Amino acid sequence: MAVPYSTRQRCWSAQADRESEPHQPSRRGEYGRDWRGRPTLCLAEREQCDDALHALERGSRRRKPLLDWRVHRVKPLATVSATMLGAVDSLRADFPNFTGTIDWLSAQLSLTFLSDRPIVRLPPVLLLGPPGVGKTLFITRLAEVLDLDWTEIACTSVTASWVLTGNDATWNEAKPGRVAQLLQESRTANPLMLLDEIDKLGGDYRYVPVDVLHGLLEPDSAKRFRDELLGIDVDASHISWMCSANSLEPLPDSILSRLKVIRIAPPTAEQRRAVARSVWRRVLCEHAATWGERFAPELDEAVAQRLADSPLEPRAMRRALIEACGRVARRVATRDGRCVRYRLRPDDIVVGSAKPERRPIGFVTD
Repeated sequence: MAVPYSTRQRCWSAQADRESEPHQPSRRGEYGRDWRGRPTLCLAEREQCDDALHALERGSRRRKPLLDWRVHRVKPLATVSATMLGAVDSLRADFPNFTGTIDWLSAQLSLTFLSDRPIVRLPPVLLLGPPGVGKTLFITRLAEVLDLDWTEIACTSVTASWVLTGNDATWNEAKPGRVAQLLQESRTANPLMLLDEIDKLGGDYRYVPVDVLHGLLEPDSAKRFRDELLGIDVDASHISWMCSANSLEPLPDSILSRLKVIRIAPPTAEQRRAVARSVWRRVLCEHAATWGERFAPELDEAVAQRLADSPLEPRAMRRALIEACGRVARRVATRDGRCVRYRLRPDDIVVGSAKPERRPIGFVTD
């Protein structure tokens, strides 16, 4: 016998009401829902935090971070929206040489958007390309578009695995690792981690950081990530890992097999003009509260062409544009024209070498 439509409609309505009711998850990896209807995730179990706290001696340096984890062990999850999909697609104008990357990201996020729980969680990605193509800048802009808290680890300065896993409590100045810090300080349980220049990851052979990444890049094992200082299991499976590299040769196959490698080509001449305009808009946005509003919102074509013809990478373009604004300000400082929006001229852009000259270090002998 068929169930009347009105009965089915009431059942669906009751089920929707139950799903929208606030639910506080208690087990690590369990989903819930807060009073605003947002999905939440339990990052650590309260019982494990309590057991670790009870085992501590008075005055232990582990007490404060453990108390913080006990209080903030449940956090909301950032979700994909139609507005977010449009914002990701709009990155094409500012990063024209990242079209393939944006296509892949848009497909991944659109697929997530179709699910019942559209949580932002990207597969681990490695952007491969020569220095100066804008890999790091693109990742930081992507984090802003996705509205994710993020942190950057410069792999050139990583000397041991405890940068990620934390120090043992017996060490002086021991503190949680960067993974636990990111999860604790983030607004959501699915932040973004940037590993800059992962091909330069080194360290002591006894504490190789790559070994820790094997587990962190696999969602199943990342659900039971243990920070050495905290001494508790943490669910780090919802972190989106974004890496940049100039070469694949130093990376072991076991890491490459866990990463989606996307090659980034240097921008063409036309694309470099678009990059220059993007960097200019970024400069004005960063300094909007001070002097950004005193300048025209768009670069003149001649200025954009001068930057495109230069060997400057995006970081150097930013410095050159800020210095050019300083030259304009010095030129018009004695004028009473604060209501005027100033425009840069091509001769305001001073283009030096793309790389600073390295002078040899040594002794001069006769």
